Amino acid sequence: MADHASGVRADPRTYEDKLIAALRGPLPDRRLLAARILGRLRSRAAIGTLEVIAREREDPYLAAEAARALAAIDPDLPVVTELARAGPVLARRASGRCALGGGAEIRRRLRASRGPRSRYPSGSMAKRALRCRPPTTSSGK
Repeated sequence: MADHASGVRADPRTYEDKLIAALRGPLPDRRLLAARILGRLRSRAAIGTLEVIAREREDPYLAAEAARALAAIDPDLPVVTELARAGPVLARRASGRCALGGGAEIRRRLRASRGPRSRYPSGSMAKRALRCRPPTTSSGK
C-alpha cells in the first residue's frame, strides 16, 4: 500500500466494497444510503448482503431499502419475487412495486401464480362474508 504525499494511507477497497461494508455499519442513515446507492449502481456484488438485510426484521426501513435495491439490480431475481410474496411488510411492498411496476400488476401476477380460484368463498371465509352482509328485507318499497 503506497502512502500519499499527505501521509494518508490509500484504502485498497473499491467504492462498491466500502458501500457493502457500510450496510453493516453502526449508523442507520448511512446504512439506508448505502443500500440506495448500491441499487442505483446495480451492484451485483451486493446481492448476497442485500438479500440477508431484506429478510431481517430488525430494521424494517433498511429491509425495504434493501428490497428496492435488489429489485433495481435485477427484478427477475428469485429473492425479489419471494420478498414480494412473503417478506417483511415494508420489504414486500417495496420489492413488489419496484419489480412488478405497481399495485395492479402485483395483484395480477400474484393471482396468476396461485392458479385458478373460485369466485365464491368457501369455509370460514364464506361464513365471515355472510355475517358481514347487511340483512335483506322483503318489503315492497
